[in-house]
Amino acid sequence: MIINSFGPNAPESRRAAPLSPAAAGHRRRWRRRQPAATALTTALAVVLSMFVLTGCPWPGDNRQLTSCPAMSRSAENDQSCVSAMQNAFLTLGEDVEVDGVYGTQTEKVVRRFQATRDLTIDGIAGTSTLKALEDAQPADRTIITAHGAFTCGNPFKTCTYYFGRATTRQIYVASGQADGLRALCLRLEEIRTRVVCEVLLTLATLVVREEAGRAVAAHGCLAAALGNVRLRTDTGPHCRP
Repeated sequence: MIINSFGPNAPESRRAAPLSPAAAGHRRRWRRRQPAATALTTALAVVLSMFVLTGCPWPGDNRQLTSCPAMSRSAENDQSCVSAMQNAFLTLGEDVEVDGVYGTQTEKVVRRFQATRDLTIDGIAGTSTLKALEDAQPADRTIITAHGAFTCGNPFKTCTYYFGRATTRQIYVASGQADGLRALCLRLEEIRTRVVCEVLLTLATLVVREEAGRAVAAHGCLAAALGNVRLRTDTGPHCRP
């Protein structure tokens, strides 16, 4: 038989003492904050799940380069493989556009990389070149998309999403009113950008606007650290047009 020692029928000595006015006020304020905290946690969980589902770039796991067929200017290349290779070069500091097209610029980068790794300099990204490129990747990898960029490391909590400069300007304008930001998020085409944008709705609109304003003034972009849900300005190569 279980006896409830803390209910209304509990012995006098075990009953909870009534709250003081100050403690009662603190409890009411805490309860009022719970819906916002719950919404933030839920939104963050959605973002993390979207990153997992769409392939967050764990080290060596952003489309295994060694699983791609040989690529060259004359071949019918897999666009996703070319983009993954270009992203890998970008991570190493090479000046290459991530567009999924194996053009003259990409071939020059491949030849330059082959020369530094004592590989056959033929401009063809074959098995040996892709293996060397994959082995050269750092623990944290930055993936560039047409709409933004994100950097993930291991553990996952180090993921940061970078909005493009144009989207950052849009966020700055739209965050004048929460409804404007909500409408902007719905219009964004790229699913990852839209989901992260919607997380901003759970933060204080004034905070979003101020941080986006700093980014616009610095000709930079808005960065959202997903692990601790923080915003900051970035002015590095992660900021896309």
